[in-house]
Amino acid sequence: MTDISLHHFSEISPFNLFDVGPWDPENPRLRLLDIGLRESGILSPVIALASTPLTLVDGFKRLAFARYHNLAAIPVHLLKPETEVKHLLDLFYWNHHLILESSLIKRLQFLNLARHLGTSHESLTGHFLPLLGLDYHSQLFRHCERILHLPASVLAFCEEKKVGFKYCLNLTHYDPDLLGTLLSWRPAVYLSTSLYFEMTEWIRDIQKNHPLDLATLLKDHALESLLGSTKNPHEKSALLRTYFFAKRFPIVTHQTEQLLALKKNLHFRHPVQVDWDPSLENKRLVLQATVTDEEQILALIDDLSLHQNQEVMSSLLQAL
Repeated sequence: MTDISLHHFSEISPFNLFDVGPWDPENPRLRLLDIGLRESGILSPVIALASTPLTLVDGFKRLAFARYHNLAAIPVHLLKPETEVKHLLDLFYWNHHLILESSLIKRLQFLNLARHLGTSHESLTGHFLPLLGLDYHSQLFRHCERILHLPASVLAFCEEKKVGFKYCLNLTHYDPDLLGTLLSWRPAVYLSTSLYFEMTEWIRDIQKNHPLDLATLLKDHALESLLGSTKNPHEKSALLRTYFFAKRFPIVTHQTEQLLALKKNLHFRHPVQVDWDPSLENKRLVLQATVTDEEQILALIDDLSLHQNQEVMSSLLQAL
């Protein structure tokens, strides 16, 4: 280990996998680390490859801290120039394995780094893929590249929600502008993973049936009013699902409205829940009631026997 002046370090390193930028001591995530480093100093050396200029392998936050505070030098553990790429990658992996294991996107970025540095196919498939928990197949690397070409906001969403490989790959089939636009509605709208995937699919299908560009499709007064309303994010989320479902399935939506109108004509002395298959694929009514005594049972039987209720339920079945 030796202290080395900061100007000997390259400004760019392929190992900056977590995209550590300029140091900001006011950043909540860095504030405590900044205080600790200022009080104790940099006790653990950064790791760099002895190239010209030096290529940093590990310690990007410590180097950013040193540059921000204008330190003259920083402790460095130098690796020989002839150090094998596999060794460098192993060193990086085990220094950050907890982060990598918790993030699919970070693991794909690490795999991309390994390929970029010229790692042999044998090392990739026999060593690194098992470490990363990925199974090799002929299209794996191409699929990884497609996922990593998703917009940064989409990758961040996938990382936040811990979206699996198959679902990340599925997103690559959608318009990047659509993917980014939906995410831009946060945090005003609570965007769950399921709602995000539903809306991307529904909007794509709507565009297939109505050849409109995305901007025109989304420039709808009802949608703009919904997004600009004072309702809380969860309420907006539910309304968005209803809005796009109606756009995607207009016949089902219209039929459901008719069924709900018919249902209002049912009269029971005690609560009875009447449901049907939301997709309208099954011609079946489901009636549910909770009774606590014999009187309620008899009342329910009498209500079911009423001519009006029988006619309404017959109409409901016909509509289904």
